Amino acid sequence: MLIVPKQLFVWGSGANGRLGLPSDDTCCLPEMLPLAGDASVESVFCGRDCTIVVTTDHTLFGCGSNRYNKLGLLDHSTQNQQAGSFVSSQEAHELVMISLPPLAGQHVINVAMGTNHTLLLTETGQLYSLGSNQYGQLGRPAEAGTEAAGLVQGFEGKFVSKVACGDFFSVAVTRDNEVYSWGRAERCRLGTSKGTVSVQGICTNIRPFAVSLVFCLNLVCHSGHSRASACHTAATVGF
Repeated sequence: MLIVPKQLFVWGSGANGRLGLPSDDTCCLPEMLPLAGDASVESVFCGRDCTIVVTTDHTLFGCGSNRYNKLGLLDHSTQNQQAGSFVSSQEAHELVMISLPPLAGQHVINVAMGTNHTLLLTETGQLYSLGSNQYGQLGRPAEAGTEAAGLVQGFEGKFVSKVACGDFFSVAVTRDNEVYSWGRAERCRLGTSKGTVSVQGICTNIRPFAVSLVFCLNLVCHSGHSRASACHTAATVGF
């Protein structure tokens, strides 16, 4: 995706509606994606099969797969046919406004998306999650209703500054340069001593350094095509 003043261009695979276009076809050349009214794009975040757009008036829009409600589109459970586009609780082939009551009035500055979950970071350092909590990747108790957006637990009194998602795990960095990880711990994804248990814990081996970037590989893998591991994390640090 490419942002130019008040315009958003998309291209690539259109599967699941991830481009926000009516068709699932692959789009080889950049195509302009219409925005509602005078909305201007502030930032765009791409997941493996979905997209989230933040406008300059702090409104969230999403398109693509909403599996496990990772886009927060369950309010759009009524199928809607309009100008050839299709919106449902499972997929959106157009940009749909995302309304998440816990984030009402807040400015989302960063979004990270795993296979079936999403993290949303606000400018006040609060971290919210939604989607699948199968491995504890939402950072909240695995209870009924955790597909809805809610505040990630364990950061009371802390300011979260960076976030990243792997396939089924999450990583966050606080303003004090503490690195936290939680979710699926298999193959030591979390960088903690508990390599087989889903926990939210601090990666103490990284803690003393100033963390400038954290990245979790989360590539789309198709049968019959090249595959890449989604089981590791990298962080850029400095003294």
